[in-house]
Amino acid sequence: MGKIYIDIPAVAPYKVAVKTAATAYAAQTEIFYDLYSGLTQAGGKVEIDDADISSLLWSFVYFEDAYGLRGEALIIPPSAVGGATILAKSIVERAGIILSDEPAVGWTKASLLDDLNDGQLELATRVYGASVDTYLHTLVPGPNQELPTGSLRLLRPIRNMGANGSTPGRAIELKPLGIMDRLYPQWTSLPGSGEVLAILYNPQNPLLFQTYPSQPASPHRVELERSIVPTPCTMNGVNGSSVDSVISVSDAWTETLLAFVLGRAFGRETTEASAGKSAAWMGRFDAATTTGG
Repeated sequence: MGKIYIDIPAVAPYKVAVKTAATAYAAQTEIFYDLYSGLTQAGGKVEIDDADISSLLWSFVYFEDAYGLRGEALIIPPSAVGGATILAKSIVERAGIILSDEPAVGWTKASLLDDLNDGQLELATRVYGASVDTYLHTLVPGPNQELPTGSLRLLRPIRNMGANGSTPGRAIELKPLGIMDRLYPQWTSLPGSGEVLAILYNPQNPLLFQTYPSQPASPHRVELERSIVPTPCTMNGVNGSSVDSVISVSDAWTETLLAFVLGRAFGRETTEASAGKSAAWMGRFDAATTTGG
C-alpha cells in the first residue's frame, strides 16, 4: 500500500485522524478527533505510513479545519477482499476431521454448516470489507435515505447515475452526518436537486444516510458500495440442498471461518476440556477479525 497523502490547505487549525472501525470511528459522535501519533506532516500533505495502518480492519482518514471537512480517504486492506473458490463442505469436512479425535459424537454436518454460516455473518459484521458489493441505489424524495434489505452498512458512495440509472455522473463525497447541520442548519429547506454532491453518514446508525442536496420529487439513482449479509452456504444432501456452494467471502478467510466453526462446535460440549478448546479456537477467530486477517 505504501504511503497515503491527503492535501492540507494553508489554513489552521486542523486535526488529522486515523481510526479503526472497532474503536473511535464506530463510536463517532463528533467531527473532531485526537491527532494520531503516527502521522507526520510533509510538504503540505499528511503522510501516513503503511505500517501505521496495515493492522487495522479499515481506516477513515480525514483532516478538519476551521471551515469544515476538507479531505478524506477510506482504506480497506487487500486481505479483506478477493474472490471465493473454497467449497463450504471442505471447511465442514476439515472441522469434522479435527472433531473426530475428540470423545464426542454430536457434531452433525447440518450443525457445522449452520456454524459456518453464522461465522460468515459475524465476520462480515466485524470486518467491513469481507462481504461487499457495488449496486445501483434508487433514492427517495427528501434528504433521508435507507440502505436496502441485506445491507450491513455503507462503505462509500461512488457516483451519480442519473434519473434512469444508466447515466454516469459526478463522483459523490462521503461526509460525517451532522456536518451540514452545523454549517447551514436550514439546508434541508433548500430546493432539492437530483445530483448528489455528498452523502452524510454516521456509522453508529449504519443503514441510514442523508443526501446533500435533498432529493426532489422525482429522485435520481446513485452507485454505492456497501457491506452486505453473506449468502448462506449450502451442501449437497444437507438441509434438503443438492448444491455444494463456495463460501461467500474471500478464500483468505478460510482458516478464520474454520476457527469459528470449531469454537462453536466445542462450545456445545459440557466438558472442561471442550470449553478450553472452544475458547482457544474462538480466540483465533477474534484475533483474525480484530487485525483484519
